[in-house]
Amino acid sequence: MALDPIFVSGNGHGVGTASANTAIQFLVPPRAGAYARLMQVQYVNGVTAHTITVLRALSQVKVVGVNAISQAVLNISADPGVLAGVGGAGGTGIATNDFLAWANDDGTYTFNKVSSVATLAITLASNLLKALVGGEKVWFFGALTRTNVYDGNAHPAYTAAASVTTTLSDPTNTGGFVAAFTPGTPLLVSSNNITNAGTMNVVQYAYTLQG
Repeated sequence: MALDPIFVSGNGHGVGTASANTAIQFLVPPRAGAYARLMQVQYVNGVTAHTITVLRALSQVKVVGVNAISQAVLNISADPGVLAGVGGAGGTGIATNDFLAWANDDGTYTFNKVSSVATLAITLASNLLKALVGGEKVWFFGALTRTNVYDGNAHPAYTAAASVTTTLSDPTNTGGFVAAFTPGTPLLVSSNNITNAGTMNVVQYAYTLQG
């Protein structure tokens, strides 16, 4: 693919599979000052149709204080669900089954699902794999069906038909088929992987300086 000059970088990964009824997910990492764009997702399905949802970050907060490794509570600076409302206020507060991603201090990124909420102490579905010292960026995706204030729609979702390979892509190879709303924010690709396991063969992404 010949990249337009506005493209600054990109990458691709094989993701793999998971046991049936366990979501297959991949985080497209952010790049400072650039918009993340999904260029292609290739998905091989079994005998059950699956839904592939692309979650875009809707707001951003920060980690508060030291959050130790091997425990599941993440302390944050503000309610990102509220900040995801019109004008950065009035949105539905963070809740169980919402998704978050955050920057680790070693330059990597992690995502997780919310298990429960106690004000700004967020219990995650699994333990932190890396300690956080405070001040790290945290991005809020909301739930799979969350409606955003940018275009009034839910996160885009696509059907991967049963017993075939589904390729999601931009037919023009110019701008991708889903892009982040704001620069410097990640995307989360998620298959519900119900009943019969599928395989997310490839996720290809790129970054542009323009939205």
